[in-house]
Amino acid sequence: MRIALSLGLLALFVTAGYLRAEDKPKYTIKDVMKECKPKGVIKKVLSGDSTDAEKKKVLELFEALAANKPSKGDAESWKKFNDPIVAAAKDVVDGKDGAVATLKKAANCSDCHAEHKK
Repeated sequence: MRIALSLGLLALFVTAGYLRAEDKPKYTIKDVMKECKPKGVIKKVLSGDSTDAEKKKVLELFEALAANKPSKGDAESWKKFNDPIVAAAKDVVDGKDGAVATLKKAANCSDCHAEHKK
């Protein structure tokens, strides 16, 4: 009985730890900002001269950005800034007309930084 209880509790703790690790975004805000610098992958995507893999990487980065919690500001504002960026990045991956221009407009760094950067 004790062994079964011990094994059950161990499985619960391992599963709970695994679920917490899965909830954490793949990239931190800092990681995303590093990739969005002028020499990062975002520059190639916004220039219209990128591979499908680079477009998917940008989408993955922006999805992770949206999944992070901002260091300053509220969650609703964070969502307001990030939802259009993620939607535009999805459109870029899907090859929709005008998607690159929409992404460029949506990914306005200064607006978001004014409200959410430390």
